[in-house]
Amino acid sequence: YRRPYNYGQLRTSWFPSENSELYAMARWFDSRKDRFFGRNIKLSSFETFDLGGVYRWKGQEVSLQVLNIFDRNYEEIAGFSVMPRSVFGSYG
Repeated sequence: YRRPYNYGQLRTSWFPSENSELYAMARWFDSRKDRFFGRNIKLSSFETFDLGGVYRWKGQEVSLQVLNIFDRNYEEIAGFSVMPRSVFGSYG
């Protein structure tokens, strides 16, 4: 359950310098089934598009990701939606 019948992912990266990476990722999830309070439910297919970047220098790294760019409203589990468009950053 909750596993899509088919799944596809396409990711491309661009390296503008030796220390940096920009990437784009598109994912497609086919329809799938879930069991919810004893009954089977068919969940619709959906796709997402993400962008991100990483910069590294002297043992340090900063990254930024924007997930679900087109703000798709979909469910990974029946009745529970995933986060809308989200921005994450990190430094390490």
